[in-house]
Amino acid sequence: MKNYFFCYDKRLADFLRYEKGFSYITKARSVKNGFIFYLFEKSESLQDSIDEWLKKGYNKARNLTS
Repeated sequence: MKNYFFCYDKRLADFLRYEKGFSYITKARSVKNGFIFYLFEKSESLQDSIDEWLKKGYNKARNLTS
């Protein structure tokens, strides 16, 4: 599992897909907790995009009421 990134944040997955052009391997529901996740293959460019997401604070700008 070291070569895969399990993304449980839909907004991050959308950022990676639509703004950065990454394709996910699969979209599934976790057997352990029932949450939906997107599975991406790890790469340096994927990590750079995740770092950009975190640096820009997109992960903090969540509206949990919608």
